[in-house]
Amino acid sequence: MTQGPGLSREEKQKLALRCFQDKVLFCKTFLPHLFPKPIPWFHRGILAILTRDASWLPIYGELDKICEHFFHEDGDGIIHRVFQLLPDGTVRMDLGKFTLLMVPRGYSKTTIAGIAVPLSDILYKVTPFTVYVSEGGKHVRGRQARGNAAGQRQAGTHRQPQDQGCLWGPPAETQGP
Repeated sequence: MTQGPGLSREEKQKLALRCFQDKVLFCKTFLPHLFPKPIPWFHRGILAILTRDASWLPIYGELDKICEHFFHEDGDGIIHRVFQLLPDGTVRMDLGKFTLLMVPRGYSKTTIAGIAVPLSDILYKVTPFTVYVSEGGKHVRGRQARGNAAGQRQAGTHRQPQDQGCLWGPPAETQGP
């Protein structure tokens, strides 16, 4: 099956279904400019968690890494693996009602959680609405905000108590009372 505008209606429907069932294929098909390289196991784990669907993970392998490195701690301090490889080759995913992913800067969180997953949810009408919350204030502190009019408009010119010495806007001497 070829991808692109030359697809028949039936081919488009088949591709749409495959993309719904396979999150990596969705990213590669609808967002090729954001996912030009093979999608690493870490990002596949995040995609599975955010879409609450691990059924497609076996297609791409590296399940040992995914099963080993994704875990959560319950209220009693007991560590649980998020993913478990079952004897039949499928993957079981164990998540709570809410999910918090703690991932360092530069690991494509915004690309996955802020673009790919919401776009998929919207296109496939998975949820009636999508909410994406991100703490952006820390990213426009200090030098990042100085001389950056867009950052100053977004973050404002106030200072958080923990940010003494970090400017969110123009230098203090130019701010009003």
